Amino acid sequence: MTFAYPLGLLGLLGLPVVLALHLFRERRRRAAVSHLGLWNFLEAEVRGSRPRRIPITLLLLLDLLLALLLALAWARPQLALALPPQRARHLVILLDVSTSMLAQDAAPTRFAQAQGRAAELLQGLPPGGAATLVTFGTGAQVIADTRQSGLQETLAALDALQAGETGGDLRAALALGLARRDPDLPLEFHVLTDRSLADYRLAEEAPFPHPLRWHFFGGEADNQALVDLSVRLLPEGGMQVLARAANYAGQTAGRRLLLELDGDAVEEAALSIPPRSAAAQVWSLDRQAEVVSVRLAGSDALPADDQAWRPTRSGGGAQVLLVADDPQPLQRALEALPGISLRVVSPEDYSPSTPAGLTVLRGFLPERLPAGRVLVFDPPSTARAVEPGTPLQFPVPDERLAGVDFNGVRWERAYELPPSLAGLTPLVLAGGQPLLAAGQAGSSQVVAVLADLGRGNFTRHPAFPVLVANLVFAPGQGLLPETLYTGQPLPLPAEAQAPLLRLTPAGAGSTVTGAQSVTFNSGRPAQWDDTLQPGVYTLTIDGLPGGPVTQQVGVNAGAAVESDLQARPWTGSVHGDAGGRGGVLPGGEGESQERTLDLSPLLLGLALFIFLWEAWLAWRP
Repeated sequence: MTFAYPLGLLGLLGLPVVLALHLFRERRRRAAVSHLGLWNFLEAEVRGSRPRRIPITLLLLLDLLLALLLALAWARPQLALALPPQRARHLVILLDVSTSMLAQDAAPTRFAQAQGRAAELLQGLPPGGAATLVTFGTGAQVIADTRQSGLQETLAALDALQAGETGGDLRAALALGLARRDPDLPLEFHVLTDRSLADYRLAEEAPFPHPLRWHFFGGEADNQALVDLSVRLLPEGGMQVLARAANYAGQTAGRRLLLELDGDAVEEAALSIPPRSAAAQVWSLDRQAEVVSVRLAGSDALPADDQAWRPTRSGGGAQVLLVADDPQPLQRALEALPGISLRVVSPEDYSPSTPAGLTVLRGFLPERLPAGRVLVFDPPSTARAVEPGTPLQFPVPDERLAGVDFNGVRWERAYELPPSLAGLTPLVLAGGQPLLAAGQAGSSQVVAVLADLGRGNFTRHPAFPVLVANLVFAPGQGLLPETLYTGQPLPLPAEAQAPLLRLTPAGAGSTVTGAQSVTFNSGRPAQWDDTLQPGVYTLTIDGLPGGPVTQQVGVNAGAAVESDLQARPWTGSVHGDAGGRGGVLPGGEGESQERTLDLSPLLLGLALFIFLWEAWLAWRP
C-alpha cells in the first residue's frame, strides 16, 4: 500500500486529542446522596496524584475510529493489486523513433526510457507468447519478431535502434502490427511515444478493436529550433543568409545565433523570440561559401534542432543542361526550381560529352541520346492537331503526374513519337494521341512531352511549371533537394547516371557518429535511408565525361512537428502516465496488468456510517 498524499497522516495527531477530551470529561462526576454525613469517614483532603484509568466506552472507541478513518482518507491510500499471470498473448510493441523522442527532459532521453520499457515488456512475455517490434517515424517498419528471431535477438535489435526521424506514422505501424498478428493468440498493442505525437488525432478515430495501451515518456518541455535557413548568392560575389528560429515556449526566449561558413564562425547576432512565435535574422556578406550553417548558442530540451545546414552551389543542386534554339519558357520554369544549376546551349554547340545530371532537349534530337536522364520537348517529328475538348486518358498511373491538373489546358496540336523513341510508354493520351510518354531508350531514361509548347495555352497554364518540377525531381532519379529533414530518404542516382557513386554521410570519420563513406557500383538501392544524423551529406559521382560531379544535401532536424515539445490536446483523454507504465485507450478492450485501488472513498463512507451511529447513540432518549 502507498499513500498519494503522505502529509495527510498528520491527521493521526487527532487520536490523542480525542483521548484527552474524554479523560477531561471523566475527571469530575456528580452523584446524588441522601446526606453528606454518611461520607464523614473519608479524608477531607486527598494528597498526591492518583493514577487514572482510561474510560473505555463505546463512544470513545467510535471517536478514535472516526479520527483514524478521516486521517487515512486524507492521506489517500493506494492499494496495488497484482493480477494473476496472464495467459499467452501476442504483444505488438510500437516504438516512436521520431526526433522529439530525443528530448532530454526525461533522463537521459525520452527514447532511452522508451527502449527500457520495451525491454521490460519483452522480458515479461508469458510462456507461449509472441512479440513483434515495430518502429514508426517517417514511415513504419517491422524490426524484429520473436517467432522468427527469438527473444534475445529481438532485444538486441531493440538496443541497436536510434531515434531521429521526422513524423509519426502511427497508422502505418498499427497496420503492420495487424498484418503480423498470430491467429492463435489474443492481440495486444503497446504504443511507446511522447505526448508530442501530432499525426494521430484520437478524437477522429474509431475505437481500436484490440487492447491498445499507451506509454508516455517526457512531459511538456520548452524548446527553440532553427526552422528555416535560406541562402541567396549575389551576382557581385556576396550572398545573403536568412535564418529563422521558432520558440515553442510560453515566454520570450533570448538566444544567440552563430553563423558559420564552411565550418568557420564568422558572425553572431542576438535574437529575441516571442512566445509561440518565430523571429528571423538576415546577414549580408561580401563572400560566398560552399556550406552555410547557423547554430543556436546555449542549450534547450532538444539539441538536435539547434543547428541547420544548407549547401550553396551544389547543395542538392542538379546540373541541368538545356539544349534549345528557343529556350523559353522552359528556361524560366527550370530557373524557378530550387537547387538547379542550369546551363543553356544551342544545338550547334551541344556535345554529348558535356556533363549533366539531366539533359533537356527542345526541338532537337542528337544522333545518340546522352546516357542518363533526358527530357524531350517539341521533338522534330510530324505534328497533328488535337481537337478542342478532347478528354484525356491516363493508361498508366505515374507519380510524375501527381498534383498536375490539366483542366482548362488547350493543346491545339501534339507531335508524334520519333522512331528513336517509339518504344516509350504513353502516360497521357488525348483521343489516342500521346501527349506525354516515358521509358528507356538505350542507356537513356527518357520522358517526352509531345504537346507543342508554341501552341495553345499549356505554357501559361499552372499545370506547366508543376509538371516540369515533377519531371525534374522525379523520385529516385538522382536530382536532390537542397535540404531534407532527418529520417527522410536521400534519393540516389541510377547507375546509368552515376557509374561510380560515393556517399559521405554527415559526421563521416568521427568517432562519435561512427559514420563512414559508402561506395555504390551496380545493384545500388534507389535511396539512402540512414539520414538520422543532422549535417551535410555529399554525393560524389565518378565515371562521367568531364570529371567527377559533387552534390550536397543539408539534413536538418528543425521540423515544427518534432521541435514543438508541448503536449497535444488529444493526449489528455488517454489514460497513460509520464512514467511510461501504460494506460488504456478509451474504447479499447484491455485492462492494465497492475490495478491500483484508491481506498479514500471507502474510508470516507465508513467514517460517515460511524458518525451517524455515534450521533444516534448520543441523541437517543
